[in-house]
Amino acid sequence: MHDTCASSILDLVVCPRCLGQLRATAPANSHAGRGGTDQQVLLDCTRCGLEFPVFSGVPCMIAPTTSSRGLLKEVAARLKDTARRSRGPLPSDPLEAQRIAEDTRTAELHRRLEQWATESLAVEAGQVVLELGVGAGGTTRRLAERGARVVATDVYPWDLARIGEEGIACGAMCEAARLPFPDHTFDVTVGRSFLHHVDEFDRAATEMARVTRRGGKVAVICEPTRAITDVEASYARGSAADILGYNERVRSFLDYYRALTRAGRVDVHCTELNVALRPACELSDEEFHLIGEQLSRVDGPVDERYLYLLNFASGWCNMVATIEHDVHRSPTRDDDSEALVCTPSEYLALVMHSDAQHAAAAAEHIERIAGLSAQPPPAAAARAAPSPDPAVASIEAAVERLALAYPDASAACRAMAEPVRRLGQRAVEAEQDMARLQRAREQDVAHLGRYVRALETELNAIRNRRLYRWGEWLVLRLARLLGTSRAH
Repeated sequence: MHDTCASSILDLVVCPRCLGQLRATAPANSHAGRGGTDQQVLLDCTRCGLEFPVFSGVPCMIAPTTSSRGLLKEVAARLKDTARRSRGPLPSDPLEAQRIAEDTRTAELHRRLEQWATESLAVEAGQVVLELGVGAGGTTRRLAERGARVVATDVYPWDLARIGEEGIACGAMCEAARLPFPDHTFDVTVGRSFLHHVDEFDRAATEMARVTRRGGKVAVICEPTRAITDVEASYARGSAADILGYNERVRSFLDYYRALTRAGRVDVHCTELNVALRPACELSDEEFHLIGEQLSRVDGPVDERYLYLLNFASGWCNMVATIEHDVHRSPTRDDDSEALVCTPSEYLALVMHSDAQHAAAAAEHIERIAGLSAQPPPAAAARAAPSPDPAVASIEAAVERLALAYPDASAACRAMAEPVRRLGQRAVEAEQDMARLQRAREQDVAHLGRYVRALETELNAIRNRRLYRWGEWLVLRLARLLGTSRAH
């Protein structure tokens, strides 16, 4: 069964960079390769020539580019976490206790959301299902139990290899924003709690729709949402995942809804919503408290009239999009112009480390090639490009003059340049966030206007029906009165 899974996935995948066909080739060396790759076969792209290694029947279809910074940040954090855990037991580690508490608190919410999604998808025996971000494979097993042919993907090899060896599903390592599959391949595409780790969110949603057939379904399950009035950078701050350095991107309900509605009709399911009281909604506290009470009871498909309210709520949501038109990707995309930061073989070798020393070294290497180092050397900070903000640039110039005037303190003076630059970058990002919030607010006001007009139309219809019934009663009453007077 394992050999069958391995051969079928190797026949299915295409080059994620250019969508070119792949051919199996034998590697030049016959001994065990770096990272434990299978030495019987490599996958070679016939269009761009990129080679993809195979580990235990699982092809590594990840070719990180300059746009894969979020992926590399996630992998570096995972390797650091691996190194931390491999040093010994963690019974008294407060960070581990915090993570266990957070997982326990959300376990029941995730169970309810996943149950709703499974029922809504109605996966049938024989359907081909793609699952992104499989993790330990719990959702994969439930899909396979329904008789579906599951193709599992993740950015790490170990769980995929184990799932393939158990015969549950075929597996491939890949990025959500660069899926290595032809157009319109799957009946259902599912992702559980993974999109909030992806930087290239819109591209990932488009890719999920691209590989799904028309009439098929794309499901996003158990994704956290924030109010559009909340600042994303501070939303997940203090959580165990944030402290460990994972790439946490908590988006608003509107972000998910817009991304999926580009490909088809969307059904929404939410649970445990908390409405944030914000003046941007232009509602009184009393009105907003009433809205909060209504939304806090939402535990099912959301009525169309309440969708705009979810932009001001935080919680957990499912979305299932029914694909109504084909989504294509050009064979020559912008990936061709993006520089690779490492080859697929190098990436596989980095993520394979499980001991403390090598995992920590691999994490440092990934941070270096992705530009994620928290504290760059002073010389590198001094050579960095000047800030586009004039005020920040003038401060940087003053710091540089101080460094030249006082050579003994030059290192300290130049070290000040990076915090100043980060402060300027935060100011620019804050202005961009404010502009996005203003645009979202204008759109929400427009949505609210449409809903108000629809309610006015409904009230007028109700009023007209009541007038008609009153008139009918009056005519009957007059008829009875006339009949009585004639009798007398």
